[in-house]
Amino acid sequence: MLPSYESVKLYVGQPSTIFRVAKDAVAQSPVLEKVLCHEPGEGWYIMSPMLSKFDAKVFRSVVDFLTTANYYHSLVGTPVRVRSLTSQGARAAYILRNGLVYQIAGRLQLRALQDLVAETLRVLSTHPATEFLTIATTISAPGAAEDAPIWQVLVDHIADHYWDLQKADSKRFLEVMMACPELDRRVTARRARGPRREVVFVEDDDD
Repeated sequence: MLPSYESVKLYVGQPSTIFRVAKDAVAQSPVLEKVLCHEPGEGWYIMSPMLSKFDAKVFRSVVDFLTTANYYHSLVGTPVRVRSLTSQGARAAYILRNGLVYQIAGRLQLRALQDLVAETLRVLSTHPATEFLTIATTISAPGAAEDAPIWQVLVDHIADHYWDLQKADSKRFLEVMMACPELDRRVTARRARGPRREVVFVEDDDD
């Protein structure tokens, strides 16, 4: 275990859950680094109004990334793991969780984590899921970066499953597209180019 002066206590959620992260790992986020505090007896810590608004259970994935830089492979993204999500409910919950992790990564300026989450969502996007519309309402909000790595994932998913998503929840579909004109424009352009080539994952046979 790291000596206390080399670790940082992060107070996340309300009531607070305390995560201990190495100080050099915290430095991956310029946002966290700016609010880093130190007091004799307490050591390094971050107690921020921003962190208090995050769900500690979701933030666990951010901590795993900071400490191992291996969120995609260890937690979500291998095709084998995704295929294990056989129920619609499990897939839906996983998609929404990834959307929340992506939002936190954006707030903390962790672009590498955003890239990994976007790739995970791409793996999860092979079947129509209205949860992608839920993610789109936050990612496409005014002020959101239009070059964010998740944009193309959302555009591809909505374009590829356009009619299925409308059938599943036409009201929400129309609300999202009307509220996000840039997303609507990109989806329309993407549909005009035709369906994308499906990616087929081949599992390694190591046994």
